Amino acid sequence: MIILHFTKTVFVIAMMARVTMSTPTRMSNADIYAVANFTDFNSEGFNHLMVHNVSGDVYIGGVNQLYRLNENLELVVNITTGPEYDDEDKTHDTFNKILACNYAGNDLITCGGYRGDCQIRHMEDLSETYSTDHPTYVAANMSDDSTIGFVAPHYHLGQQFLYVGTTSTSQNPGNPFVSGRQLEGDQVFEVFEDGNGNTRVDVTLPLTLIYSIRYVAGFNYNSYSYFVTIQQQPADSSSAYISKLVRVCQRAESNYFNSYTEVTLSCRDESYNLAQAAYITRPAQDLSQSLVLDDGEEVLFISFAVGVNNPPTPTTKSAICMYKMSDIERAFQDAVEGCMINDGPSV
Repeated sequence: MIILHFTKTVFVIAMMARVTMSTPTRMSNADIYAVANFTDFNSEGFNHLMVHNVSGDVYIGGVNQLYRLNENLELVVNITTGPEYDDEDKTHDTFNKILACNYAGNDLITCGGYRGDCQIRHMEDLSETYSTDHPTYVAANMSDDSTIGFVAPHYHLGQQFLYVGTTSTSQNPGNPFVSGRQLEGDQVFEVFEDGNGNTRVDVTLPLTLIYSIRYVAGFNYNSYSYFVTIQQQPADSSSAYISKLVRVCQRAESNYFNSYTEVTLSCRDESYNLAQAAYITRPAQDLSQSLVLDDGEEVLFISFAVGVNNPPTPTTKSAICMYKMSDIERAFQDAVEGCMINDGPSV
């Protein structure tokens, strides 16, 4: 069963072909059908979708709306989150930028709005259980600017953090590119800082106007937080944009995000340069055996598109590539060792 996310409708699609790994097949329309769907005709669009890994409930963050559906895509709760009013009484639509579950606290984390602030919500009725009196800017506050966020541990502190990647622009110059936000204590949603360092990666203001990073997806694996990104290439490159995987450590005792490292993602050839979506999972037994995966090892699926540059725009030419996480970890290790040998920056 596969969940597909569309602009105003969510479908659950069942794929019914009976095939084996050794038998290539072409699936017909009769082999695929919709089991259930949910549509809100009054919505201006859906931004994010998340499936609870225990209950199977589906959470949707939309424009000015939040939804909770059951596993059959039947509406359980719907609340209105916007429009919002600024200090001059101007209205702003609330675009959901982050929709993440803190399983340790059984909370739903939502972020968005013209101020880019966040809330902690009850998983059942979506009511706010925490929001700041003075907004803490976390997400990009423009509808077209990217933000991704997910909850994962910070092992040294023994807490859950909200790891965030945000496009930094002239509209939100104070936002770090990558940050670890607190979900406990007196400074919820603030970037964690102490005398030894902090959990943020910044780029100075002049560079944010010419060096754009678009965040596509994020996930947690083996004590590291990963971010799938689209980045600009040097001016003399054949392609103006390329996809990269960014990593920061969750176990560092000091100088927390000095572990920031990037590796380039390649799919088929350089023309498939724009990552569109990513999903990490443990594949089924046949594929696990054919890939010779270690116990518990997962693989990363990323969909790519051939991009038209300036700004990066995906075309209809697309491909899906799969990466073993052991290969990705080895690539990061090689990148770190290369920087140490060449005395280069860890970027």
